[in-house]
Amino acid sequence: MQKKILHIEKLRGISILLVLLFHLDIPGFQFGYFGVDIFFVISGFLMASLYGDMAGRAEIGNYFLRRSARILPAYYVVIVISVLVGIVTLLPHEISMLTTQILWSAFLLPNFGFWQDAA
Repeated sequence: MQKKILHIEKLRGISILLVLLFHLDIPGFQFGYFGVDIFFVISGFLMASLYGDMAGRAEIGNYFLRRSARILPAYYVVIVISVLVGIVTLLPHEISMLTTQILWSAFLLPNFGFWQDAA
């Protein structure tokens, strides 16, 4: 297990604080959404340091298979729960909108669905 890097932990705390203050509408923190950008940079740095030494395609393929096996079951459970809750709580035209977004999400392309709705 790698040792925590104190500077990274401080940046993480600052990014969380910026986002929190932004969402609380604290005056002077209109730029707080930059905390999300900071967090993404930190995540990229940490992933590069953890997985940067992968040598071959087989190793990278195994990584993505393990990761998918861990994440996708929960992802699809959330989709099914969303459909069930939507059927019970939404109006018919809202169910139609939910169905469209659920289909995009089921194929791991939700942003294309959002893009299509915005056009």
